[in-house]
Formats: sequence, C-alpha cells, structure tokens
Amino acid sequence: MAKVRLFAGLRESAGTSHAELPGTTVGEVLREAVARFGAEFGRHLDHARVWVNGDPAAPEDAVTDGDEVALLPPVSGGSLALPAGLDRQSLYVAVIVVVLAVTTVLPSKAWFAAAVVGVAAVWAVDMVAAAEARRLGLNELPLLAAIFVAGLAVSAGGANGLGLAITAAVIVVAGWAVLVLRDRDLVAIASNMGLCVVAALATGGLVAAHAPGTTGNAIVGAFLATVTATGLAGWALARSRGRPLVDPVTGGSLAGVAAALVAAWLWDLAIAGALVVSIGLVVAMIAGRGLGSLLRTGNIYLVDRLPGSLVALDGPTMAAAALFPLVRLLL
Repeated sequence: MAKVRLFAGLRESAGTSHAELPGTTVGEVLREAVARFGAEFGRHLDHARVWVNGDPAAPEDAVTDGDEVALLPPVSGGSLALPAGLDRQSLYVAVIVVVLAVTTVLPSKAWFAAAVVGVAAVWAVDMVAAAEARRLGLNELPLLAAIFVAGLAVSAGGANGLGLAITAAVIVVAGWAVLVLRDRDLVAIASNMGLCVVAALATGGLVAAHAPGTTGNAIVGAFLATVTATGLAGWALARSRGRPLVDPVTGGSLAGVAAALVAAWLWDLAIAGALVVSIGLVVAMIAGRGLGSLLRTGNIYLVDRLPGSLVALDGPTMAAAALFPLVRLLL
C-alpha cells in the first residue's frame, strides 16, 4: 500500500488529506485514487504534479509498500465563480495590490508596514505549504518570525534596521535548527536560511523605501506599477491564442520597464535612474520566479502554473528584496 498525501483542491475534492492505496506503479495508484474519490477528483488530478518520496514522478515509476505519493494541483482549487480567464490566484493578487496601493498613500506609515508584513506572511505560508511535498524542511514559524522582525526593525529604526532584520533572520533560522531536531538537516537549514533572508529583505526593503513624504510614495508606487505591469503582460501573453510577437517573460519585462518610466515621469523621479532600477527589478522578478518554482516543484519554470495560491508573488518578493539597494544607489 502506498501512502498518498493530497493537497489544496485535491484534498478538498477527496474530503481527506491522506489515504493508503494499492498499486505497483504511480499510474496504478492514481487510478485507484480516481476510483475511490470520483470523477471530480479525477478532473483535478489531470493537471496535478506528482512526487514519490519527495522526488518528481512519472506514471510508469514503480511504487512499493510504504512509499509516499504526494499530489498537488498546479493552482489551489475551489468553486468560486470568476469571469472567464480569471482564476482565484488572480483575485488574491489583485486584492493584495489594491491593499498595498491604498496603504501607500495613507498618512500613517504604520498601515503600510502592517500591510507589507501581512502580505509577506501569507506568501510565506503559501510557499511552505506548496513545498511541503518535496520534504525540504521549510517551516513557516522561523519565516514568519523573520518577516515580523524585519517589519518592526525597519519601522522603528528606518533604513538602519534593515541590517538588523537580515541578522535576525539568520539568527532565527540557526536557533530554530538548534531547538528542532528534524530541521537540523543541511538542506532544511539552507532552504530556510535563504528564504528567510529574502523575505526579511523584501519586507524591510519595502518599508524602508516608503520613506516619509511624497518621494517614498512615488518609489513604492513605481515599484507596484512595475511588478503589476510585468505580471499582467506576462499573464496575458501566456494565455493569448496564436503566436504572440514576444514570449511572456520578454513581453512582461518590457511592460514592466515601460510602466516604471511612465511612473517616474508622472511622479518626477529621475528617468535614467528609474530605467536602471526597473531593469534590476524585472531581472529580480525572473530570478524570483525561478527560485519559487525550484522550491515548490524541484524544477525551474518561468511560465508554467505551479502549486500554490500566491505563486504570482514569488517574482515580486525577490524584486522587493532588491528594491531598496537599487533605489539607494540609483535614485
């Protein structure tokens, strides 16, 4: 009997998070799962990714008693009625962008810091949940602690708190590995350490960039315009019929740079500096997508739909981590 673990929409469809099913290959186990859980489960399963004992698996791969088969749909399921071409992930991201945009212009900077910490926290939980099947040892508690400390340190100490935030992220992961035996594995420590540092830099960097006055508002506004235009253009090109003139990554990058230049002109930022910063941001977004897919699936995908509800934030999170250093150097 193979131990089958179900995640996200598959778990909801089956009504359980785990089951023991017979089969000598992955394909046989999957057929047993469909027979037990029904046709609706089978429709979700058609687009799922499969891992056996933490490694990607194909239908013909052998399965023995006690093997763990993990099934994750590319995007969390559900029955929310949305317009054609719009999925639940798009709705989540749209809400997050609106929340950040509104809190950017509020008189109290504390609201923006709280919004950034909240967004980073839900992204962190989504990332850990999606990566769980790969047994990387990611844990949301040190990650959430690093995010909270970063937001608090930069809110209280300004840009000087960014160094403290990064140091705290390293200490939190090291301390967690000492306290929790199962997370002392080198892969777990390295994965948690890298993700905590990126999350702390992203959280603290956005809060630090949101300096008092209109300049901070303009910088964050230009950042939101850049990452939103990049994501929307890439999303539209990936779903367009026929052959688009450019691929989603290139088209999204060009749209992001164009949006940054328009924002710089509107808010009276240095055009040359904004150009270089925007290029750095779109490169960071591509790197973030690659890192996110590597953690979520074990492979690098730039345009595929991946496990998780907030996959679209993987790139912007890395861009947020690069924002403050780029702004400090170039604007």
